[in-house]
Amino acid sequence: SLYLNNTQISSLPEGLSVVGSLDLSGTQISSLPEGLSVGGSLYLNNTQISSLPEGLSVVGSLDLSGTQISSLPEGLSVGGSLYLNNTQISSLPEGLSVGDSLYLNNTQISSLPEGLSVVGDLYLYNTQISSLPKGLSVGGSLYLNSGQQVGSIPESIKIRIR
Repeated sequence: SLYLNNTQISSLPEGLSVVGSLDLSGTQISSLPEGLSVGGSLYLNNTQISSLPEGLSVVGSLDLSGTQISSLPEGLSVGGSLYLNNTQISSLPEGLSVGDSLYLNNTQISSLPEGLSVVGDLYLYNTQISSLPKGLSVGGSLYLNSGQQVGSIPESIKIRIR
């Protein structure tokens, strides 16, 4: 693992490969090099990251909370949880794969892609979500605000209303 959190690091070399996790939280990083390979989790929370390279695959969790991210690349694969809390995300790409929980609290997200599958929990506190798509699969719990106006809930989802 490589822990560079809260350092003055502002760039990474092309083709960087990290066997374990890579922690860049609180750094000056604003972009990731093409071909970045991370065998564990990738922590980018509270950085200046505004986009991710195409084809990025993260074996563990990906934390983008508090970043400038407004969109995700097609085909993004995250083996663990995906944290998008407090970002400018307004939509998710088709084919997004999340191996654990998906955190969308305090985002501008207004709809979810059809067929979205989340193995763990789905957090939608303080979002613009008003309906859930066909084929949505949530293996854990679905978290909504008590005042959220969601029209219909697929029968297979467990819900915890706060």
